[in-house]
Amino acid sequence: MCDPVGFLIYTFTLFGLYATALFRNFFLLSLFLFVTVLLSAFRGNAGIDTYLYVDRYTVLESGFIGIQNISIVEPLIPLLMWVSKTLGGSFILFSIIFGVLVSFLYFRIIKTIPNSIYFSLCCFPVIFLDSLFNGLRVGLAYPLIFLAVYYSSIIYFVLGSFSHISALIAAPFQIFSNKKFTIFIFVLISSFIIFDSEIYQLIFQRFDSKFNQYQSIFTRNAYSGIADSSLLFVASLIFLRTKGFSGKTFLKAMFPLFIIIALLHFFLISKFVFMLRVTRFIDIIFFAMIAKSNQKIDSLSLNISTIFGFFYILNFLRQISNSCYYDFNNGFLPLTNYLFNL
Repeated sequence: MCDPVGFLIYTFTLFGLYATALFRNFFLLSLFLFVTVLLSAFRGNAGIDTYLYVDRYTVLESGFIGIQNISIVEPLIPLLMWVSKTLGGSFILFSIIFGVLVSFLYFRIIKTIPNSIYFSLCCFPVIFLDSLFNGLRVGLAYPLIFLAVYYSSIIYFVLGSFSHISALIAAPFQIFSNKKFTIFIFVLISSFIIFDSEIYQLIFQRFDSKFNQYQSIFTRNAYSGIADSSLLFVASLIFLRTKGFSGKTFLKAMFPLFIIIALLHFFLISKFVFMLRVTRFIDIIFFAMIAKSNQKIDSLSLNISTIFGFFYILNFLRQISNSCYYDFNNGFLPLTNYLFNL
């Protein structure tokens, strides 16, 4: 562990978010959200992908010229950067704007949707912190897709897809739950084909580049993505509970469900390792569908979520600790080298 003080800060923040979600203390939750946003804004080079976003922010031009150069594929984060740059702010201002936006979306989910409790206990603290320090584009897409599935909302879906192209994986779930969305997708694809094939080509090129990039970056081993595959198993179990599975029927369903997810996990490792990242999107979609059921809070599901969430945080802390030894940058750590030298 190359930065024990920074590691303690992360630990305190994660378990603070976990505890406030568990006890549904919304004042303390908002306080921990605010603290996490400030930590991310003044994080220096902490965060595996931070340097990439800093570089993008540095080269982005403000004003009319800057907005002209923003790609139509995944434009949401560049637009937020452009707003901050046009206001004359630094990357710190952008981080605050981004952090406040993500915090608002999650606060709305946790406070206004009762059955989001399973999501908030299982994975919210980890995903929230990871979104602010690491995967900003995909991090903003997560709560947008949750709300898109929960409300069957075309607007949230489009915004999520504008943040990260992997959010398109939610389209089939939207089609089944919203007839208007089916018409929207049909009209959208038709317009791409008839009026502007360049947009389709840009989307395809983005998928292709990410496919090749992640296939070469990700390490192929049995532990790759196992935390999110386990999260998918837990989300599936809770989903079964909302569908009335209990007692022997619930126990009988557990084993085949485990086998299916395990086979999916090892298939992705062997063939499409980059798709392990998309597994988390599927997890969030499942939790949104669970929240949409509006059934009474199930005590067994609550206990499973509480226990799993604790270990999910511990695993993430292990990843944070290991990340500081990456050669290409400083990983999540050291955090305090910057914080205490402002």
